[in-house]
Amino acid sequence: MADTDELPISIVLPAGGTGERFGNSMPKQFCSVLDRPIILYTIHNFHTLSFVKHIVVVVSQGYVDYIEELVESHGYNKVMVVRGAQTRHRSIYNGIKALKSVLEPSDVVLIHDAVRLFVDESVIQEVAEASKETGAAGVHRPLISTVISPDDCGYLEESLDRNKYRASEMPQGFIFSVILSAYEKATDYDFDYGTECLHLALKYAGTKARLIEGPHNLWKVTLRKDIYAAEGILKENEMQVQVVGCSDTELVTCLQRDLGDRRLKVTVCESKETCDLVDTNCTVYYHTQFDSDAVTDITENLIKEQKKDCHTSLRPFMDKVVVHVIMSDDVIGCCRKGREVMQENSKSWRKKHLLVYVVLCEMKTKKATISEMVTSILWTRDPVMHGQTYMALDV
Repeated sequence: MADTDELPISIVLPAGGTGERFGNSMPKQFCSVLDRPIILYTIHNFHTLSFVKHIVVVVSQGYVDYIEELVESHGYNKVMVVRGAQTRHRSIYNGIKALKSVLEPSDVVLIHDAVRLFVDESVIQEVAEASKETGAAGVHRPLISTVISPDDCGYLEESLDRNKYRASEMPQGFIFSVILSAYEKATDYDFDYGTECLHLALKYAGTKARLIEGPHNLWKVTLRKDIYAAEGILKENEMQVQVVGCSDTELVTCLQRDLGDRRLKVTVCESKETCDLVDTNCTVYYHTQFDSDAVTDITENLIKEQKKDCHTSLRPFMDKVVVHVIMSDDVIGCCRKGREVMQENSKSWRKKHLLVYVVLCEMKTKKATISEMVTSILWTRDPVMHGQTYMALDV
């Protein structure tokens, strides 16, 4: 495969759909996952790739200003926002036309759904190379369910052999002249009822697409339940937990077990002086007694480390989380002190994208109970509960 740095590509992200199957007043591409809109993850995924030169986001008129403010606030300078249309093909065509002033006929354009958060760089590269060679390319996946056809009365008429068919997925790639010509020749019927871009390239540009089998993570958010799946995948892929300064081997063992059951990556560091927090977005600190200054200093240092984080993955794109586990025989007194610290600092920490929680534990509290609570806090990472103090008590 050729070096993709020598093959600049552009991306068209149709995001003008209303999400009727999603069942929500807000289109699914703007719904939040981990406190950020879905479309932002998709844009970020492409924007970090050096060989992606232009990203056209096509949205309905009512969301143009919203997207423009969103991409500007995140510094996405490759993004161009274009107004969509009533149907998918018409919206994509608007995105294609927006690239006419910046692309040559032989350049490569990829079309990808805004609600497909997860696409590997290797897939993007493979589709881009294949479309450069053949004029068009797309990915597919095996069908999960058998496809049947009912008659006019609602009775089974035909059952297709699913081994002969595939589910068309995204991204799909094209030579710019191919996809532009296909849309220029498409009929009103195609624009009103069609959904398959590869078929337009075949029908109107005479270009037979090369099909590439894609990985399982090319699914898109379609139904409300998919929001939870997307959240789980993001957490599983991106959350790395570091346990710092915990001298209690039993608690460490419990944390490794419970966090591992969630498929989260866990590392253990003896002290805060020797740990590296740049590549860690979840940190658990262990204290043998409550120290307001220590809690504040540690948290402020995390913010400083966060500013140094220049990784291009989604990890710095998510809020960082810190949980202070404090062992004490006076949890009531510590709770009062913890509340004072949180009231003084929590708003400032939240604005700096740091979620802070305190777990107070009696010395006699079972380590398994503490571990379960800490794991639940990390996995849930609820921003509404940021700044709260929890008591881990055996009852």
